[in-house]
Amino acid sequence: MDSLLYALCAVIGGVAFAYLLPLALRHPNPARTAITVATGSFTVGIAIANPVVSDVIDRVTGLLNLARVIAHGHAIVIAASAEAMLLFLALPAEQARPRVSRRIVASAIAYGGMVTLWLVTYAVAPTARLTVDFARVPTVAAYLAIYLSAFVAFTVDIARMCWWFARVAGRSWLSRGLRITAVGACFGLAYCVNKALYLGGVWL
Repeated sequence: MDSLLYALCAVIGGVAFAYLLPLALRHPNPARTAITVATGSFTVGIAIANPVVSDVIDRVTGLLNLARVIAHGHAIVIAASAEAMLLFLALPAEQARPRVSRRIVASAIAYGGMVTLWLVTYAVAPTARLTVDFARVPTVAAYLAIYLSAFVAFTVDIARMCWWFARVAGRSWLSRGLRITAVGACFGLAYCVNKALYLGGVWL
């Protein structure tokens, strides 16, 4: 059942990406580019996260957790791109660019740390998976802590910006969409809190 849901989401993401990409190429602007990148990353990330696909990737490469690390990287790209889109829509380009650049650098540093911890985990505990069930392994716990911290920062920022922008967007579909996105970000935050509590519970 999980595999079917992942596949369905990947198909929906692929359709959205196929619609957005020609628009981004014909009428390029930073906000449209950001949402196109986010949609493309979602499509690839959710396809790789499909249990059937991830098992094949890990088995063929012989590298346990490789698919999970790639999928987590795409999740970070999705969140960073969504923030970039909001900033470019709300601010003049010269004001938005430095803020977007800081978020890109922070995302790259966080993901670099995650990849490093995965490699160390593979070296010292090759059978450990990057899930809360293996949080007793220090490198796994550190990996999850970085991932959850980055995701919390993104979801809080996205929820805050969407809710504030919705107030000034007027009574329109844009306003409704922003509020829906803010609520969706809160669900993402709830996911992170749940994982963090589980992680703490394992250590306690």
